[in-house]
Amino acid sequence: MDKQHIMEQEQLISKISRLIVKKLNNSISFEEDEMLSKWRASKEKNEELFQRFLSSYDCSRDYQYFQEIKKINDWENIQQKFVHKRIFIWKYLMRFAAILLIGVGCIWAMVKISSGDRVVPVAKGEVGPGCSKAVLTFAGGEKVILGENHSNDSQLLKQYGISANDSILVYNENNRVNEYHTLEVPRGGEYILTLEDGTKVWINAETIIKYPVQFDRNVRKVLLVGGEAYFCVSKDEKRPFYVECKDMNIRVTGTEFNVMAYPEKDRIETTLVDGGVKISTETEELTLAPQEQAIYLTQNNNLSKKKVDAKYFVSWKDGVFEFREMPLEDVIAQLERWYNVNFTFQDENLRQILFTGAVIKNKSLIFILDIIKETQLIDYSIIENMVLIKRK
Repeated sequence: MDKQHIMEQEQLISKISRLIVKKLNNSISFEEDEMLSKWRASKEKNEELFQRFLSSYDCSRDYQYFQEIKKINDWENIQQKFVHKRIFIWKYLMRFAAILLIGVGCIWAMVKISSGDRVVPVAKGEVGPGCSKAVLTFAGGEKVILGENHSNDSQLLKQYGISANDSILVYNENNRVNEYHTLEVPRGGEYILTLEDGTKVWINAETIIKYPVQFDRNVRKVLLVGGEAYFCVSKDEKRPFYVECKDMNIRVTGTEFNVMAYPEKDRIETTLVDGGVKISTETEELTLAPQEQAIYLTQNNNLSKKKVDAKYFVSWKDGVFEFREMPLEDVIAQLERWYNVNFTFQDENLRQILFTGAVIKNKSLIFILDIIKETQLIDYSIIENMVLIKRK
């Protein structure tokens, strides 16, 4: 078994895990459902494992069935085949990679260490996950708090022909009000916005977006002040859709893409899922194809692009965090925003430990931290909303 084959099997694990989660969340597409059905039909054990997920069986009892998905032979045997220096980096990465498989009410931590694989049982924690919440600000400064724990039948919403429930804000296309509204999703939150043209925007935690109640006849334009948002733009050839973000413009007519522009980072990442987009700055311009990502470095105004697997950059909107050889500091940044806590590193070198895997977002913080702890590299302590990451 060579390195390429192992990588392909790891990708299969991630893909099947993600499809199971989407199936259970009722967010799976027709094509994805067909793919999952083929996997289930390909082996009796696969179908048995899937049915156990549906029945919410105990995680530890199901671990043996996960081996049928994993299909990676004994890790020690693999290591014996890769003794040359060129393979060392691969072994190093996998040693610190936590492969997480999501089930109903449980997560398995598949920790790649030299002694082999093992399942990590994780207890419930006290720091709960985020939820759907946002603050809508009108042009006159009036505010309406939206979300699961608030009344969403405000008279102001009715006055503007806006409907809202616990997680979605919808604008009526017949509304003729000529003004801009601002939607802010705080730490520990997420929300979905449907604009008057039918464009749907998934808004991540710590994000501010500004948009018109009614688009212009010739152009549709929104401002991503900061944060992260996934856009599913309604097709309209006569009215291009623009996303303005700092000194960068994104132009589309109908497509799906993700923009990440958190202020603490020195870059803006635009990842294209479907369709086409044109990105421009004051000095440069480029066009993206699906599965490509544009990177705009804000400090030196450099614009470039590269091939990516888009699912790792957009899975957050489907209720899943996916990590692919991601530095711990970037993993932690996502956890900070979603769980509304602050992290600090006792040893700065720990920031660059790489992780690969997926974890469902509705689990407690301690649940996830205990998984990370099982890499045998780090430990943690929590005081109120501060988490200290330290070496064991």
